[in-house]
Amino acid sequence: MGFDETVTSAVEKVIPGVVNISEVKLIKDAHLQVHPVPGVGSGFIIDSEGYVLTNAHVVLGSSDIKVTLEDGRTFPAKIRGMDTMMDLAVIKIAAVDLPVPEMAKNNNLKIGQMAIAIGSPLGLVGGAYRYRRSGKRYQPVHPDRDDIHGGADTDRCGHQPR
Repeated sequence: MGFDETVTSAVEKVIPGVVNISEVKLIKDAHLQVHPVPGVGSGFIIDSEGYVLTNAHVVLGSSDIKVTLEDGRTFPAKIRGMDTMMDLAVIKIAAVDLPVPEMAKNNNLKIGQMAIAIGSPLGLVGGAYRYRRSGKRYQPVHPDRDDIHGGADTDRCGHQPR
């Protein structure tokens, strides 16, 4: 299987579990007037009962969070846990029997290994970006496309590192 087929196969495995997150933050301006400011991000389903993992900065301070699934259904969400130091958040939607992307069996990742970031931050379902392992972090292959927040990072087989 060639590189393109490998990436396509990985994306096809993961994309049903990738979600779009829209949220509203209430921000005070210089005159202390409160204004709703909408935002968007991405995440992925980690449990078939409606738990979703995203970045903390996507939902931090949000007053209204909505999750849109790949099939177009939209659900309100509540924050269930957050670690701002790791920039991770778990949110919950009232849905069941959701598709959960398969997690990788091990974490034997090596520096220089290719990864794929799959996300839907702007409602563009199926966005996939290439990254290369660099120390403990992934660096974008195309730095000008580093605009995906909260999506699923996978190996070339479509598995998410634990």
